[in-house]
Amino acid sequence: MNAPGVDRRLLKPARDVGITGYGAYIPRFRLPAKEVARVWKGGQGGLPVKEKAVSGIDEDVITMSIEAARNALARGQVDPSMIRAVWVGSESHPYSVKPTSTVVAEAIGATPHTQAADWQFACKAGTEAVQAAIGFVGSGMADYALSIGMDTAGYFWRRADEKYPEHGERFTGEPAYFKHIQEAGSALMQTLGRRPEDFRYAVFHQPNTKFPQRAAKSLGFKPEQIETGLLAPVIGNTYAGSALVGLTAILDEAAPGDRILLVSYGSGAGSDAFSLVATERLPQRRGLAPSTREYIARRTEIDYATYARYRGKLTLS
Repeated sequence: MNAPGVDRRLLKPARDVGITGYGAYIPRFRLPAKEVARVWKGGQGGLPVKEKAVSGIDEDVITMSIEAARNALARGQVDPSMIRAVWVGSESHPYSVKPTSTVVAEAIGATPHTQAADWQFACKAGTEAVQAAIGFVGSGMADYALSIGMDTAGYFWRRADEKYPEHGERFTGEPAYFKHIQEAGSALMQTLGRRPEDFRYAVFHQPNTKFPQRAAKSLGFKPEQIETGLLAPVIGNTYAGSALVGLTAILDEAAPGDRILLVSYGSGAGSDAFSLVATERLPQRRGLAPSTREYIARRTEIDYATYARYRGKLTLS
């Protein structure tokens, strides 16, 4: 049912909900774009992405989710036993028939009195989990819920009997990406009575560098509003966590009162849009865990052969 006078486009919880703690994790290893160009194009071609973060041979969505979750707990100063839901959104869960979320919940000490679920919703699996957490906490069923968006490599869609993923080729970007990003962002701002100039920061899903720049411009945002959260050039696309990792970089520097627009996108899954306002507690919490930029600065360069080994590109018959 819809309450009289409530815009149906706006998903609003019954009570106010906010972010108590946030955390990011970015692998140490980096594959330079020039190394990819050397292997595939003889060193020719433009390099809009400087390098790509690569998970180590002993890292997967579970291990990296645990690291990000621990950072969020450190900043939030929350007893893990108070968390009533642990949700992990990803396109690359390490097991086909074994949940990621239960392992993460156990590792951070959130069990046994917690709900857990894995989310697969293209590149917006992470923000879909955030939407659910807002509803879960906003309904009064819990005071704390943990949502994570994490990937090792992006999968658009893949049938059970197929080894490699596929996606909608050019239609994934034009018109789909821009249609959903623009409609979700515009609808949220219109419903809230906000304009682009009311936001200090904006962050959009980052499959590459140019898409979020173009989407921001079409919505009326200036380059300086998106530069803090635009991490695609230095870590590549993080898929299910793309918009969320950009948000963590913004939270690392936002001042109390700053308003932030967050818009995710998933191929075949639409977009989620959020309007967030930084509070006076944020500056006190951010130093309790490593910043996103510190993770970016902590880097070890690898060559293409090492990348192929770490990502399982080479197999023995």
